[in-house]
Amino acid sequence: MNLALVGQQTTALTISQKLDEYLNSANAVYKFNGSALIAEKGRVLLEKGYGLRNVSAHVTNDTNTIFQIGSITKSFTAIVILKLQEEGKLSVYDKLNKFFPDFPKGDKITIQNLLTHTSGLHNYTDIIGEEDSAIVCYPVAMEKVFEAFENKVQLFKPGKKFEYSNSGYFLLGMIVEKVTGKQYETVVREMVLDPLHMNHSGFDYKKADDINKAQGYIILSKDSLRMNRTVDSTVYYSAGSMYSSVSDLYKWVQAIANHKILNDSSWQQAFTPFKNKYGFGFFLDSLYGKSYIRHSGGLLGFTSDFLYYPKEDVTIILLNNVGDYGNSLFPVAAGITSIVFGFPYTNWKQPAALNIEEATLRKYAGTYIFNADHKLIVSYENGSLFVRDTNPKDMLSKVQLYAENENTFYMKEAQLRFEFVRDDKNDPIKIITYNTNGKDAEWMRAK
Repeated sequence: MNLALVGQQTTALTISQKLDEYLNSANAVYKFNGSALIAEKGRVLLEKGYGLRNVSAHVTNDTNTIFQIGSITKSFTAIVILKLQEEGKLSVYDKLNKFFPDFPKGDKITIQNLLTHTSGLHNYTDIIGEEDSAIVCYPVAMEKVFEAFENKVQLFKPGKKFEYSNSGYFLLGMIVEKVTGKQYETVVREMVLDPLHMNHSGFDYKKADDINKAQGYIILSKDSLRMNRTVDSTVYYSAGSMYSSVSDLYKWVQAIANHKILNDSSWQQAFTPFKNKYGFGFFLDSLYGKSYIRHSGGLLGFTSDFLYYPKEDVTIILLNNVGDYGNSLFPVAAGITSIVFGFPYTNWKQPAALNIEEATLRKYAGTYIFNADHKLIVSYENGSLFVRDTNPKDMLSKVQLYAENENTFYMKEAQLRFEFVRDDKNDPIKIITYNTNGKDAEWMRAK
């Protein structure tokens, strides 16, 4: 089962025209506001900006715009670690106590655990958030961040589970500095950015002196606008401090595709999936039967995503100057995937929502089951319906539902619709979900 977006499109346009039309439709309903680059077999199909780089100045995004890329930084950190392993300065099997002798249970945690999010370390960004802007919007000493998670109780035995942890990647940056005697940023620039001529990428976004720098917005819609406060790069560090442009990230993806910087065996290590299909700094999964290498990023005011389909040599890069930690560009990328591979798709649109009687909405609340691993929880709160999927792999966190009619609802985050089917007593008995390719799945209401 797949809740991703596909649909139907019949107009006789070139792939580039379809991509442009699709991204314009996404921008029109506030699903994409940034720059995109899509390429196939070394040929750029589309490279263009959409929406506003700066709302107050009414400056538009273009191919030169630079954005914070958040956790895509982790892919760079992982490759630097593997390069240092090639140079004999460390091993991914080294224990954490080799570098931090007093770290609690450091003799049980390996660099490999840090790389694959299997360390069990508490995620420090769950502790530090926007509400701490008086702290995080200014330079923070590395030791202060380290102390925030060092003595937290481990969530699980190392290697037993996957739990996304910025703390692990923060430690990797510190290890890079310990074994090289240089700042993490300097090592990344020497090993990756300079050799690949990524001249529009860096680390300290607040101090970046570039007229192409995008203003970040936590909310940008027809009715609401909220600017971000830029978190200082010292907070995100090797877990998420980098900025870049679509053209620079294309150079990064080409290095991945052509096994530059590292030898083949190191790249093979990077692309070996562990738990939750995560390797060393990359997610390794598939969409519509096509295997991809991917990482995304989300922080205050920016979201980012890149997918590389190695067999077909297809690259999708999306950088957005709107969003928050939990937002994702994957639904937009899924539609682009459909276009490039010739699958059915539909452009983005938002129908007008209707007001439905409270009694009807309350009836729909409940648990709907696809199978033991996939359940939809529908809730009624303050006059509205909400839905969430219990399985994180379905990428459906709690979102609001809007009514097309009394029985059919849609979500604004993705092109997915929910039809409530009722029995002869007018009680809901199941939900049928539809993506834009048609019927997706049936979810039976729990007794």
